[in-house]
Amino acid sequence: MPIYKTLQLYILWDLVKTFALTALALTGVIGLGGGVMNMIEIGDATPGQALKMIGVILPVAAALTLPVAALFAATSTYGRMSGNNEFVACRASGINIIVLLLPTVLVSVVSGAATFVLFNFFIPGLLHNLDNLVGGDIAKNFEQRLARPRGLALGRLRVRADHVTADGETNRIVLHGVTFVEVGDDRWSRVGTAKRVVLEISRDEQGGTVSGTLYDLSYYEAKNELAFLEAGVEVIPPNRFELALSANIKFLNLGELYYYRQRPQEWHEVVEKTDRLRLAVGRRIILDDVLEDWRKNHELKFEDGGRTYIITAASGGQNLAGDVELLGATVTITTPHGSARTWRAKRAMFDITRGNDDHGRRLQIELFDARLDGTGENARKTRTALDPVAIPEELIERIAMLSERELLSATVAPDSDPLIARRRGEVRDARGETLRRITGVLHERFAFTFSVFVLVVLGAALGIIFRGGHVVVAFLISFVPALVVIIGIVAGKQLVHNATTHSLGIAVVWSGIVFVALIDVWTLTRVLRR
Repeated sequence: MPIYKTLQLYILWDLVKTFALTALALTGVIGLGGGVMNMIEIGDATPGQALKMIGVILPVAAALTLPVAALFAATSTYGRMSGNNEFVACRASGINIIVLLLPTVLVSVVSGAATFVLFNFFIPGLLHNLDNLVGGDIAKNFEQRLARPRGLALGRLRVRADHVTADGETNRIVLHGVTFVEVGDDRWSRVGTAKRVVLEISRDEQGGTVSGTLYDLSYYEAKNELAFLEAGVEVIPPNRFELALSANIKFLNLGELYYYRQRPQEWHEVVEKTDRLRLAVGRRIILDDVLEDWRKNHELKFEDGGRTYIITAASGGQNLAGDVELLGATVTITTPHGSARTWRAKRAMFDITRGNDDHGRRLQIELFDARLDGTGENARKTRTALDPVAIPEELIERIAMLSERELLSATVAPDSDPLIARRRGEVRDARGETLRRITGVLHERFAFTFSVFVLVVLGAALGIIFRGGHVVVAFLISFVPALVVIIGIVAGKQLVHNATTHSLGIAVVWSGIVFVALIDVWTLTRVLRR
């Protein structure tokens, strides 16, 4: 037994030296010599920021290089010993060569464990670290976003500016000479200009929010047949943003992956699709409520800001597009001062529009072929929009309280509405894709970690068989099985993301490892014994 211990320590020391030197060299080359470092735009980083960033990048590179270093060290060390006939001497002394592979197993376990920790706990923290290092100057970050070809995204708005002034201390940005486009459900809804836009930015641990105000707007509105309109002030509601890198499943640590695997509805992409579905379902609920109120006594009454709207009509219902319309409508508007005016229209339609209040949505009433009493027949308007009115609070709360299951249920709002059907499909697709991507990342990380063990053992065995004492020979011997495993993991992960090839993808991820493990068994039980 002492001779086994002496030989194992001898081999372990040689392994550790080769492993350490190879890992340091590869980490330096990949991390600083054009690999990971070039994947990140440092810009005008200060020397202090650059040093901190190097401290983040080197461990990331180490996660990629440690398995390769362990594989190369095992192949090189055992190949050199085999080339020097040291294993022939051991066999002649009655020593079991398989037992001498214990140092290789130890190095592979340590390398695999380090890789597992780096991939599952350290690298995911890179997102937060880059937010602190690169995205610390929020004002400058938004200036860079404005310089992009598509401009700055603020919810449904896409904004470009001729000139930007920023106050980094207060996180306030003022845009001058602004052009904007507002995107609706399927296409643009408004395009125009604003003399000035003031953005207020607040940051938290997950990123931050940006809100603002547009001043002196001039724009064309698609739904009003490209009518040219003007407004003095319009509020931009708060919008979430990420400072450096957008949230991605591959940046989640192991605990977060299992968390979102159990609660995919909380992943930001699913939340975004669910919010869009909530808007579509809410619109249907509000319009159905309006129609139901009218059917009770053929009259509608709304109060907003001291004004009272009373609407009567000869008939009403839903048109082919699912919109609520009243025919032969009379609208009486009473102001807070008691004065009243009456519109008479052949048709009145209801829709939901964005407002400037906290809820962001209001009820829009549009009149077609309408005339204001006392103006004469010649003053008839083909189409006119009344001031939006507030939606009842209880209805807003009811919509906000709808669970994901209720939103996806046809009992709350029918799938006959094409917009709702499309939004429900998007939520289901986003949920399924999130689960598949999480599964792919989990299998990729576990497979990559476990592959270190089977590859290093095989590298040591091949080094003994081919007597690969030369560095080039050792590298070539270790490269082939590693390539097989990597191709299997990468190809399998892509298949996992596809719903039709999900199960096949999982099998492909592990196929290379199983293949190498079988070669391990065959090599250790058959070849080395001979």
